[in-house]
Amino acid sequence: MKNRLYALMMTAMMLFVPFLGVAASNPSELPDDTVIRFPDPNFEVMVRETIGKPTGDITATDVAGIAKLNVSGLYINDLTGIEYFTALTELDCRITELTALDMSQNPLLKALYCDESDLTTLNVSQNPALEVLTCSHIYQLAALDVSQNPALIKLFCSDNQLTT
Repeated sequence: MKNRLYALMMTAMMLFVPFLGVAASNPSELPDDTVIRFPDPNFEVMVRETIGKPTGDITATDVAGIAKLNVSGLYINDLTGIEYFTALTELDCRITELTALDMSQNPLLKALYCDESDLTTLNVSQNPALEVLTCSHIYQLAALDVSQNPALIKLFCSDNQLTT
């Protein structure tokens, strides 16, 4: 009886332990219920409308599948939380009050429209798929590095402080 119980326990462990190893070694396959905090209430309202969740916590899983986002003209001044939009390929944030935009956590981004904003910094250094970037009429923008954007085919950046 003792040997039988031991054999049963060993079999159970051999079946169960590999699953623990997979889960621990590849956390990206696990659901991400990280709660996102949006400092800008206008951005949060827009996200809630997009995902159809009027109340409750917004998690990384809620926004992970969003590919296109249009926040143009919505009086948004902070896009903190955009880093959780891991499937984002297109962002339209024209005519906003943004002063900084960091897209470094959105590597699938192909098109970014941020004209007529108050940007002083724009980070697209980790966006190798970026094909279209429009950042015209951003009068405070003094630097823009597109050296890490090999797919870039359209760049519109008139009326700013860029010198190189």
